[in-house]
Amino acid sequence: AVYSVFLKLRDASGELGCVHLRNLLVSSLDRWWEDRRDALVAFVVASAGSFTLGRTFPVMSMGLIPQITGFLLMGIVLGPFVCNMVSRYYMFLLQTEINDVSLGFISVAAGAEIYFPDLKALLKSILVQLTMVCSVSLLGVAIPTYCVFQEGSFLEDLPSVPVRVAVCALLGSIMAARSPASAVAVVQELDANSSPTAKVMLGVTVLSDVAVLVMFTICMQLTRASIGHSEGSGLGTALQSVAVALGGSVLAGLVVGGLLVGMLLLPLPDIKDPLPFVHKFTLTSDTVLAVLFCPFLFGAFKACELVHEVTEGGVHLEPLLVCGIGGCLAGNLEAVRHRLESVVHTATPSIFLLFFTVTGASLRLALLGSVLTFAVSVALLRCCSVWTGCFLASRGGAVAGVHTPAEQADYLWSTLLAQAGVSLGLALEVEEAFPTFGPSFSTLVIGVVVINQLVGPILCKWGLQRAMARERAGYKGLGAAEGGDTELQVTGGTSDSEGDSGRAPQRGVIFHGLATLSGMPPETLRRPPSLRRWDSAPAPTPRVGTAPGAAGLLVE
Repeated sequence: AVYSVFLKLRDASGELGCVHLRNLLVSSLDRWWEDRRDALVAFVVASAGSFTLGRTFPVMSMGLIPQITGFLLMGIVLGPFVCNMVSRYYMFLLQTEINDVSLGFISVAAGAEIYFPDLKALLKSILVQLTMVCSVSLLGVAIPTYCVFQEGSFLEDLPSVPVRVAVCALLGSIMAARSPASAVAVVQELDANSSPTAKVMLGVTVLSDVAVLVMFTICMQLTRASIGHSEGSGLGTALQSVAVALGGSVLAGLVVGGLLVGMLLLPLPDIKDPLPFVHKFTLTSDTVLAVLFCPFLFGAFKACELVHEVTEGGVHLEPLLVCGIGGCLAGNLEAVRHRLESVVHTATPSIFLLFFTVTGASLRLALLGSVLTFAVSVALLRCCSVWTGCFLASRGGAVAGVHTPAEQADYLWSTLLAQAGVSLGLALEVEEAFPTFGPSFSTLVIGVVVINQLVGPILCKWGLQRAMARERAGYKGLGAAEGGDTELQVTGGTSDSEGDSGRAPQRGVIFHGLATLSGMPPETLRRPPSLRRWDSAPAPTPRVGTAPGAAGLLVE
């Protein structure tokens, strides 16, 4: 259970002092099963309530609030700070396992979205946005924090100017982190996988983990050097640590990706009526694979922790990056790509429900009140920095020859504001490394994350909806402006008579009047006077058609 303990210390001459331990978690191996059974039942009941009531938030808000924010709010209500259905002790017992499995799934899903054949035309735009948003987020938070918010905060108690500069840079590096979980959840809810804005958003969000890992490691080493915690700390040590962490994470990600491919190639059959005495249903092979993924991804997280312990902190593998690289590898292999998408589509609704309900229950709202003004100020600085980074990327990219569509320049910033697990993990790492100011630093970051996690998904859905509406209006206006309503025509290619009748349809993507067709030379494509696009329906339906001399054409 959870206790508050008063510990009095005495010697022969009398009382020396008193220590108050609040929220002390006490567990016993004798009640290992009983405690976890009760915690599991509480989580199941809380998740059922969150599922039932959380789905009403998009309806009640007229589509503004996404489902995941509903799950998050229900987690807050059902957690230890309101109803206490899921107590702090239950969170202590099961939160780590649920978070590891959920974040593993979400990282795999986000990595699978990075499909290089589809992103070739967007890769330069993603890299420009990533560079500008991360660098401006770091500087836009660190510099104003140092110049304005020192007085009255924990920064005032730091011993010297170099230490304050290093800690502000450390805060700015964490503020550059995003939330792949929120991004993937909103894209899934809006069915926006084919939207160019959604692809750029996911690319920037996933690759931000790599950039944040680099920046945080460098700032961490510089902070240690400024305080004098360890010998040999400095830029060289920081770069070496970054290289080891990134190299090890990439190698581990390739191993995870290879094992994922092997699991996806397993010939698992569908199981009809596995529980006929309960309810008749079919247990699909995708569901079986999703269940098998759970212990595998949990094992991947534990393996990263084991490497860190065995090397005594010398090698730090980032599990989110490891799982993301594994998902990217599997998602770019045509033999298993579609099955991976099917497994992810089957599992993600349940994963999002569990993860965001637990995240809501774990948010330390009591800490938010103590740092509310400072946290709101940092959150606003971060929001302005993200907007500035996107603005500079659109203008600077135009100078460098990278075109940024108007809808991305106007709305991409709003899709990059959510924060979650990575920021919390880095804040706890700072708390453990620097006992003097670490707890205050961690409390501030948690307050900022609470604000961003409540507001970020709402703004993400709002911005993505409007960007998609602008994309559809642009496609529709393109056809109307060119005066006609004819289909895209493809000439050349291989005919069915040459033995290619079983070949998959070619994928064609049209961006602002520029038509490209993967797998076929450009000279085989000719654009008629106009292009027929989908209408303004919320969920565009892809058009499939065949052209003379071609195996097939899928126009998205």
